[in-house]
Amino acid sequence: MLATASKFRVALFALVLCGITACGGGSSASFSSSFSTSLYLDGAAGIDAEITGILASARLETPTGELGDELLATETELALARRDGTGELVALRGIGPGPWSALVLRFADGSLRARRPAAPELALAPGAHLMRVPFAAPWQGSASTTALALRHREPVAPQPAGALLDWRPQTELAPVDVVPLRFALVDVLRVDRVARNAIGSLVGMDARQVTLEFAEDALLLREPSPDPLGLDAFLAGLDPGARLVVDGFLDAEDRLVVLAAIDRGASEQPGQGQKGRLRAAILELVPGGETFRAAVLEVQKGSWLLPEPQPVEILVDASDARIRWSPRRGRHAGHLPFSALARGMIVELEWHGQTSGAPLLAEKIAIREQGTCIGRDFAGEVIAVTAEPPTLALRLREPVLVDGRELREIEFAIDEATPIVRTDARRLRLVRLDELVTGEPARVLADPRGRGRLRADLVVLGWR
Repeated sequence: MLATASKFRVALFALVLCGITACGGGSSASFSSSFSTSLYLDGAAGIDAEITGILASARLETPTGELGDELLATETELALARRDGTGELVALRGIGPGPWSALVLRFADGSLRARRPAAPELALAPGAHLMRVPFAAPWQGSASTTALALRHREPVAPQPAGALLDWRPQTELAPVDVVPLRFALVDVLRVDRVARNAIGSLVGMDARQVTLEFAEDALLLREPSPDPLGLDAFLAGLDPGARLVVDGFLDAEDRLVVLAAIDRGASEQPGQGQKGRLRAAILELVPGGETFRAAVLEVQKGSWLLPEPQPVEILVDASDARIRWSPRRGRHAGHLPFSALARGMIVELEWHGQTSGAPLLAEKIAIREQGTCIGRDFAGEVIAVTAEPPTLALRLREPVLVDGRELREIEFAIDEATPIVRTDARRLRLVRLDELVTGEPARVLADPRGRGRLRADLVVLGWR
């Protein structure tokens, strides 16, 4: 079972992306050539719908409104919003010297579609297919930037407009050096049991090759067992070709610090096999048994095993299913009873064999978390830390408005579920509250819409 020393929760990855910002300072004269980075589409928000589309163009815009060169090598299918808060990476190539004020995205005509709970998938109105995403502050450009993070500033809630859906996204862009990944799929390429790490490829995220380095108290599982493994035992049984589901941090050096992972073994080729997997949102627990109705969000594997046309809603028989939380530190790692399920949960279902109109017989159910509310970065320096109650006070670099009040200092509540991440020498590590130093720079992610003392959802220390 999980070590009690684990003080960090995976809800981090349902949170709005927070990172070590690389904006400010410098001038375009210091750049002699173009460079590449990634666009990180952060799926976390107050999300009522999943939105997908085909990105056809991405171009940076100057403060005077001029567009730079095309940054996409090819059209890319991606998700702009997902109800479990997961994000995606898209390669951007040939970025020139700044300053840049916005990123202009164009989606292929008619490709943007939204799926809402218990409703058919609908196309978005044409106006949503061209998005201008402003930077919070002009970006000078930095080749060390891990990603440009696209964040939702308001809940994602498309509204009916005849046969279409109307969506007017409120988004912003921020350069970040640290990208939190949740439920990322990694195909293992090599395992180094002496160095105690592995090399893998991020599935569907630039196919980026990364070095997997494991946090000291990472939660490591291997299907079908619910029992956590130590790192040496996990690596001893990890083979090239295996597919991992990973939560962790990605940095600019393509290091993926693993906080939790599950080894699913060798991945099957598309169109083969009798195992299916899909993501769904629970709509209703059916009284009198262990079944529930769910809205299908995404078929990840085995679409050929489902009826045609693909169902929007399914009835799930969970009486023989192994239920557990998705691998997250701080979560119960064993099997759970049916009573652990609840309306509104995002779950990942696995089944075996061809299905019909009868209930889908789930073999495994992994509980994920609903996409979180919108967060906000608060940047400044640490002026006080208290142990009881656990708090962190910041003197802000710029005053902010919270509940109509202009604040220059904010005290945040800290608890055992608040991850605190320090970056130094371009490496990441998790630290305790008592390791914070007065006067050091810090960036806190919190939801400013709460009442009373703001609760810190994530603390990042030591950006350049």
